[in-house]
Amino acid sequence: MSKQSIKPIPSRRQPPTCPHCGSDRIKSADRIYEEGTYQVTHSGYSLGTGRYRGISTAQSGLAQRAARPTAPTMSAIPIALWIVFWFPGVLWELFYCLTGGMSQQAFVASSVQKFLIMAIGSVGIWWLQKIAYDRAYNRYWKQLGVWTSTYFCLDCGESRIRE
Repeated sequence: MSKQSIKPIPSRRQPPTCPHCGSDRIKSADRIYEEGTYQVTHSGYSLGTGRYRGISTAQSGLAQRAARPTAPTMSAIPIALWIVFWFPGVLWELFYCLTGGMSQQAFVASSVQKFLIMAIGSVGIWWLQKIAYDRAYNRYWKQLGVWTSTYFCLDCGESRIRE
Protein backbone atom coordinates (compact mmCIF):
# COMPACT_ATOMS: atom_id res chain seq x y z
CA MET A 1 0.00 0.00 0.00
CA SER A 2 1.29 3.32 -0.95
CA LYS A 3 0.85 6.21 1.31
CA GLN A 4 -1.39 8.83 -0.27
CA SER A 5 -1.69 12.35 0.90
CA ILE A 6 -5.15 13.32 2.06
CA LYS A 7 -6.47 16.25 0.16
CA PRO A 8 -8.99 18.51 1.81
CA ILE A 9 -12.45 18.28 0.40
CA PRO A 10 -13.16 21.47 -1.42
CA SER A 11 -15.89 23.44 0.26
CA ARG A 12 -19.14 23.67 -1.51
CA ARG A 13 -20.09 26.85 -3.16
CA GLN A 14 -19.14 29.93 -1.23
CA PRO A 15 -22.02 32.16 -0.19
CA PRO A 16 -22.70 34.75 -2.87
CA THR A 17 -21.34 38.22 -2.38
CA CYS A 18 -22.31 41.50 -3.93
CA PRO A 19 -19.88 42.46 -6.72
CA HIS A 20 -20.54 46.13 -5.96
CA CYS A 21 -19.87 46.30 -2.19
CA GLY A 22 -18.70 42.78 -1.25
CA SER A 23 -21.54 42.15 1.21
CA ASP A 24 -22.89 38.64 1.72
CA ARG A 25 -26.39 39.88 2.59
CA ILE A 26 -27.99 38.84 -0.71
CA LYS A 27 -31.65 37.89 -1.26
CA SER A 28 -33.64 36.83 -4.28
CA ALA A 29 -36.27 39.14 -5.78
CA ASP A 30 -39.18 36.86 -4.94
CA ARG A 31 -38.08 36.61 -1.30
CA ILE A 32 -37.69 40.38 -0.99
CA TYR A 33 -41.12 40.92 -2.55
CA GLU A 34 -42.70 38.37 -0.20
CA GLU A 35 -41.07 39.79 2.92
CA GLY A 36 -41.67 43.44 2.00
CA THR A 37 -45.38 43.12 1.19
CA TYR A 38 -47.90 42.95 3.98
CA GLN A 39 -51.58 43.59 4.59
CA VAL A 40 -52.80 46.21 7.00
CA THR A 41 -56.23 45.91 8.60
CA HIS A 42 -57.70 49.13 9.88
CA SER A 43 -61.01 49.83 11.54
CA GLY A 44 -62.59 52.57 13.56
CA TYR A 45 -65.59 54.80 14.04
CA SER A 46 -66.55 57.83 12.09
CA LEU A 47 -69.01 60.52 13.03
CA GLY A 48 -72.23 60.08 11.07
CA THR A 49 -71.26 56.95 9.17
CA GLY A 50 -70.61 54.56 12.02
CA ARG A 51 -68.02 51.84 12.04
CA TYR A 52 -65.66 51.22 9.13
CA ARG A 53 -63.20 48.46 8.43
CA GLY A 54 -60.71 48.07 5.62
CA ILE A 55 -57.79 46.02 4.43
CA SER A 56 -54.98 47.53 2.40
CA THR A 57 -51.68 46.26 1.07
CA ALA A 58 -48.44 48.04 1.90
CA GLN A 59 -44.99 47.51 0.39
CA SER A 60 -41.50 48.65 1.09
CA GLY A 61 -39.64 50.51 -1.64
CA LEU A 62 -37.35 47.55 -2.27
CA ALA A 63 -40.36 45.21 -2.49
CA GLN A 64 -41.87 47.46 -5.15
CA ARG A 65 -38.61 47.28 -7.11
CA ALA A 66 -38.55 43.49 -6.73
CA ALA A 67 -42.19 42.94 -7.77
CA ARG A 68 -43.05 40.03 -10.03
CA PRO A 69 -43.83 40.95 -13.66
CA THR A 70 -47.55 41.08 -14.38
CA ALA A 71 -49.10 38.57 -16.75
CA PRO A 72 -50.91 39.97 -19.81
CA THR A 73 -54.68 39.73 -20.15
CA MET A 74 -57.04 39.72 -23.10
CA SER A 75 -59.59 42.52 -23.25
CA ALA A 76 -63.25 42.23 -24.13
CA ILE A 77 -63.19 44.57 -27.15
CA PRO A 78 -64.91 42.15 -29.59
CA ILE A 79 -67.75 41.55 -27.12
CA ALA A 80 -68.00 45.28 -26.45
CA LEU A 81 -68.40 45.88 -30.19
CA TRP A 82 -71.47 43.64 -30.22
CA ILE A 83 -73.02 45.34 -27.23
CA VAL A 84 -72.27 48.91 -28.27
CA PHE A 85 -72.87 48.85 -32.02
CA TRP A 86 -74.86 45.90 -33.29
CA PHE A 87 -77.46 45.33 -30.58
CA PRO A 88 -78.75 48.96 -30.31
CA GLY A 89 -78.86 49.23 -34.11
CA VAL A 90 -81.01 46.12 -34.40
CA LEU A 91 -83.32 47.35 -31.61
CA TRP A 92 -83.71 50.70 -33.36
CA GLU A 93 -84.53 49.01 -36.67
CA LEU A 94 -86.97 46.67 -34.94
CA PHE A 95 -88.77 49.67 -33.47
CA TYR A 96 -88.74 51.36 -36.89
CA CYS A 97 -90.09 48.16 -38.50
CA LEU A 98 -92.88 47.78 -35.92
CA THR A 99 -94.01 51.38 -36.40
CA GLY A 100 -94.40 50.75 -40.12
CA GLY A 101 -91.38 52.67 -41.38
CA MET A 102 -89.60 49.60 -42.75
CA SER A 103 -90.75 46.33 -44.26
CA GLN A 104 -90.02 43.06 -42.50
CA GLN A 105 -87.81 41.89 -45.38
CA ALA A 106 -85.74 45.07 -45.22
CA PHE A 107 -85.39 44.65 -41.45
CA VAL A 108 -84.18 41.04 -41.78
CA ALA A 109 -81.78 41.94 -44.60
CA SER A 110 -80.36 44.88 -42.68
CA SER A 111 -80.01 42.83 -39.46
CA VAL A 112 -78.25 39.98 -41.27
CA GLN A 113 -75.96 42.44 -43.01
CA LYS A 114 -75.04 44.11 -39.71
CA PHE A 115 -74.56 40.70 -38.10
CA LEU A 116 -72.12 39.59 -40.80
CA ILE A 117 -70.17 42.85 -40.74
CA MET A 118 -69.89 42.77 -36.93
CA ALA A 119 -68.99 39.04 -36.91
CA ILE A 120 -66.21 39.49 -39.48
CA GLY A 121 -64.97 42.63 -37.72
CA SER A 122 -65.03 40.98 -34.30
CA VAL A 123 -63.15 37.91 -35.51
CA GLY A 124 -60.58 40.16 -37.18
CA ILE A 125 -60.12 42.26 -34.05
CA TRP A 126 -59.94 39.12 -31.89
CA TRP A 127 -57.30 37.63 -34.21
CA LEU A 128 -55.13 40.77 -34.06
CA GLN A 129 -55.61 40.92 -30.32
CA LYS A 130 -54.62 37.26 -29.98
CA ILE A 131 -51.37 37.90 -31.89
CA ALA A 132 -50.56 40.85 -29.61
CA TYR A 133 -51.44 38.76 -26.54
CA ASP A 134 -49.18 35.89 -27.63
CA ARG A 135 -46.27 38.29 -28.11
CA ALA A 136 -46.90 39.90 -24.71
CA TYR A 137 -47.14 36.45 -23.10
CA ASN A 138 -43.76 35.44 -24.56
CA ARG A 139 -42.24 38.70 -23.26
CA TYR A 140 -43.80 37.96 -19.85
CA TRP A 141 -42.13 34.54 -19.65
CA LYS A 142 -38.76 36.07 -20.53
CA GLN A 143 -39.24 38.76 -17.87
CA LEU A 144 -40.28 36.08 -15.38
CA GLY A 145 -37.09 34.14 -16.09
CA VAL A 146 -35.01 37.25 -15.46
CA TRP A 147 -37.03 37.99 -12.29
CA THR A 148 -36.44 34.52 -10.83
CA SER A 149 -32.67 34.89 -11.27
CA THR A 150 -32.44 38.46 -9.94
CA TYR A 151 -30.83 39.03 -6.56
CA PHE A 152 -30.60 42.19 -4.47
CA CYS A 153 -27.90 43.28 -2.06
CA LEU A 154 -29.46 44.39 1.22
CA ASP A 155 -26.56 46.73 2.02
CA CYS A 156 -26.13 48.77 -1.15
CA GLY A 157 -29.43 47.97 -2.95
CA GLU A 158 -27.79 46.82 -6.19
CA SER A 159 -29.66 44.23 -8.23
CA ARG A 160 -27.80 41.57 -10.18
CA ILE A 161 -28.85 38.70 -12.39
CA ARG A 162 -27.26 35.48 -11.29
CA GLU A 163 -26.35 33.11 -14.10
